[in-house]
Amino acid sequence: MKLFLLFSLVFLAYAEVPDCSNGIIKVDHTKTRVVFPSDGNLQIFPDNYVCQLQIPVPFGCFASLKIDVNSANPGKNAPVQVIDQTNQTENVFHAESEQFYLISKGGSINLSTGDSKTQFRVIINWEQYPPTSPFNYHNIQTTNMFDLYFDTPIVYSQSDAEIVTYIAHTTDSKALQDLRGLIFFNGPDCNSTILGTGRQLLDRKTQFVTSASYNHYLTVLFLGKDGSTNTRFMIGLYETTKDFVELQTVIYPETWTGQLSMDASNGKSLIQTWAQGFQGHSMTHGVLNITGTGNLEVYANQSLPNLANPIVFYDASNTMNQLPQQLYGDGSYYLLTGGKSTITLSNVHTLLEKTSDFGRTGYFASENFGTPDIEHYFQFGLTGVDSPTPTIFHLDFINVPFKKHDHLKIIVFVNGIQVSHRVYNRTNPLPGRSLEVSGDYCRVKYSSDFRAENNNGSLIHYKVTQNSKIGFSGVFSFIFVLLYLFAFH
Repeated sequence: MKLFLLFSLVFLAYAEVPDCSNGIIKVDHTKTRVVFPSDGNLQIFPDNYVCQLQIPVPFGCFASLKIDVNSANPGKNAPVQVIDQTNQTENVFHAESEQFYLISKGGSINLSTGDSKTQFRVIINWEQYPPTSPFNYHNIQTTNMFDLYFDTPIVYSQSDAEIVTYIAHTTDSKALQDLRGLIFFNGPDCNSTILGTGRQLLDRKTQFVTSASYNHYLTVLFLGKDGSTNTRFMIGLYETTKDFVELQTVIYPETWTGQLSMDASNGKSLIQTWAQGFQGHSMTHGVLNITGTGNLEVYANQSLPNLANPIVFYDASNTMNQLPQQLYGDGSYYLLTGGKSTITLSNVHTLLEKTSDFGRTGYFASENFGTPDIEHYFQFGLTGVDSPTPTIFHLDFINVPFKKHDHLKIIVFVNGIQVSHRVYNRTNPLPGRSLEVSGDYCRVKYSSDFRAENNNGSLIHYKVTQNSKIGFSGVFSFIFVLLYLFAFH
């Protein structure tokens, strides 16, 4: 009796599973909406069930797919694969009403259950492309950032230069789904050759580039819901990014800490960071940790295509006491050559300021350091070491210009109480090339006079120590003083 009931339950569980004896089911797009399995329930498919759902998409239309996948015994092989219109495959191990998109001429879903005890369901809807507005044409001269706040295709043009696009880093589940519906075309409309999707750009850490004999056009189509995500993409000129085989962008939200992997084994890998909103939102940000191999250069300016004057170099396999490293401003660049590394970035100032042990070294660099500008500003803090031994902050002034109203403030605290406040400027110059202060927190602030002439900014090397005489830092400072003064004058 028990055996009969068990057999009956198994039979009922598989009873609604469609027959796929030939290995292929061609979906009928004329119904405008198709549910598989047809009863709409999330069914358990039999072991070793193999079927390809072929999903045609007529010209001028797109298909929206909502997929559910759940496996009781997941293995190394994905039970579901979605193959898009460019024949690119995405493996799906688990999905809860996850959104996918297909455009003409369509794609397929490959279902191969093995012994994974997989539940699967897909709902497919076909819709027409939104119309192209005659006002959605933009000429590209510099790199710009765009939100997914548009419900008609946008066409970007440039008369005599290749256009490039790439995606801002995200791990948000909704954003990752929306990026599947961000489609790029090499031409002036949605009938042009497809370059690929935003999700492909993000996963590959690469860029799409237009190609044409003369006028260049890049058409962008978004099939998701207008304004449903804060994902952003960049449009610019290829001449500024052509030297990088890998390209990633981080747009900092209010607070964020995260890891990004970089692979420069076949060429240069670049991470660029931007403050929230991109314009007018300077902030403290930086790198907490680096692991792996290769050489990493850090730039406190946005000087593409000609990266110049890095504030620090790292051997990714041995950063010693050089981290965390703080930066200030609208953005920065991290350039890796000759290796593979994982870098941890953050804009949480308490993490960046924290000193774990004596011997920590680093730099205070003004925003836009290394590029001529009238605005050079920074404000950084350093904690002392949690130790009975007093902390000494040793500062080496590599380049600190004082013109008109430029000034440098050094403020020291002990047990949360301010114990000293030094202000240096043109009339009260620095006491020398270096300075030592003792306390458990040190704040350093530099401000330039926007009415003065351009300069290359301010750079200060620091070391957190328990010794008042620092031979290494003095030698270090002397070398960099010579290098930077030679470079700037």
